[in-house]
Amino acid sequence: MGTAGGRAAGSAIAATLLGCVGFALAQGNEPAFTAPPGSAQATPSPVHTAPLPMDSAQIARDAVGVFQRTCLASVGDATATIDAAINAGLAPYAGGGGASVASLLGDTPGQVFAFGGATDVLLAVGQDGRCTVWASRADGPTAKQAFVAAIDAMRANTTVRPVRDRTIERAGGWRHQLGYDIGGARRFRADAVTLLAAQPGLQVLQAAPAGIAAPN
Repeated sequence: MGTAGGRAAGSAIAATLLGCVGFALAQGNEPAFTAPPGSAQATPSPVHTAPLPMDSAQIARDAVGVFQRTCLASVGDATATIDAAINAGLAPYAGGGGASVASLLGDTPGQVFAFGGATDVLLAVGQDGRCTVWASRADGPTAKQAFVAAIDAMRANTTVRPVRDRTIERAGGWRHQLGYDIGGARRFRADAVTLLAAQPGLQVLQAAPAGIAAPN
């Protein structure tokens, strides 16, 4: 995938989350991940000088585990992804006190699931094949490290090529976006946007078929 292909894949991310509010990871006309309304700690808390609470690192690992078992395993097949979510112990999420289902799905058809009976890790499965994990109160560096490990684990069976790697400051925190073009005949992209600092906040992981049409 060349520069134009990378921008098109990034634009699909932005389109998925169009209309949501919160932090933006955009520069000029570049794509953005945006926190859905109601997401816990969309804006990060002040940088920690003491060790992180264990749960922030665990939330990050749980989020990538969910991403690996659902989005990466079944990307592009919404039915298979939903089956994988149920088999992984996720339960349907109806909204309530957190973000709305519509905002998590970018106002497109689909289903949302919660992990472990809480809302720290939410999985949004769009009927168009997009699969997004929202991780609130998670540690950014831990999420990034686990995401890279999950992608590296795929290299033995398919082609993996990095296509996005950038850092930008928004909403009081520096964030990193990593994106990969994965596969041969069945190509898809995988992206992670994570806080650089060791502090709890919202981390976002997304996979989608390559060349997916952006919604209007």
